[in-house]
Amino acid sequence: MGKKKKKKYFHTWKDKKREDAGSVKAKKYLGQHFLKDEEIAQKIGGTLSFTDYKNVIEIGPGTGVLTKYLLLEDINLVGINRILKP
Repeated sequence: MGKKKKKKYFHTWKDKKREDAGSVKAKKYLGQHFLKDEEIAQKIGGTLSFTDYKNVIEIGPGTGVLTKYLLLEDINLVGINRILKP
């Protein structure tokens, strides 16, 4: 018998970048929706003002489309992705 594969609950940005974004499925019954449009993500990242703070929490980064534009800013970014089990 082969070894059991451990479930990976935490992904680093590099891991997310390697994954095929098309393989991640939104769970509609949980209300999940993923931002896919690069142009819109770039506009959102460019319009945010970080003048009064440096610490930012991105809740539910999904496939990281917006995250990569937030990383271009001079901020401390933490992405929280909670796995919900029904």
